[in-house]
Order: sequence, then C-alpha cells, then structure tokens
Amino acid sequence: MKSTLIIHPKDESTSFLKQIYTNKNISVVTGEVTKTTLQNMILGYDRIIMMGHGSSDGLLAVNQFDTDSSHIIDDSFIDVLKRKENSIYIWCHGLCLLCQL
Repeated sequence: MKSTLIIHPKDESTSFLKQIYTNKNISVVTGEVTKTTLQNMILGYDRIIMMGHGSSDGLLAVNQFDTDSSHIIDDSFIDVLKRKENSIYIWCHGLCLLCQL
C-alpha cells in the first residue's frame, strides 16, 4: 500500500493548509474525481489526511469534485474510513460524521 493520501479541496480560503504537505512525498487530491474513484483511492493508502471546509455531514466538495452533492466526503465513506487507523480528518463541524467511525 502507498503511504499517505491528502484530500484537500482546492479553495483559496484554506490554501494556507498546503504548508502541512508541501514538499513531502505524498499524494494530494484537490478535486476532479468522483466519490467512487476517491473511495477506491482511499483503499490503496495506509493513511488519509482530509482538510478544508465542511459541515456536520462531511467534507465539502467546494465545486472542485465530480459530484452532484455538496460534499465529497459523507456518510457513504464510513465503512472505507473505518479501516484507516492512522489518519486525520479535520474540517469545520466534522465531528458528527467522525463519531460514527
């Protein structure tokens, strides 16, 4: 498996977070994939780090992902994310989704 996948929807107001992962040998997804593709990507990594804007329903897509939903990460990811023991998920109001993990 690959080491770390960062999911950070492209957004000017959270661009300061790039300092966390710039110049590191990791994979970054900022948009332009479907939920199904992203779920499959997550399965191939040991650690997942998510950051950006969100709500109690998950991580917002910020019009950067190929989805009809306003969220790129939502309750449909719970089973996939339960398998990840060494991960970090940070966004505004993300606690409700995470308490199900």
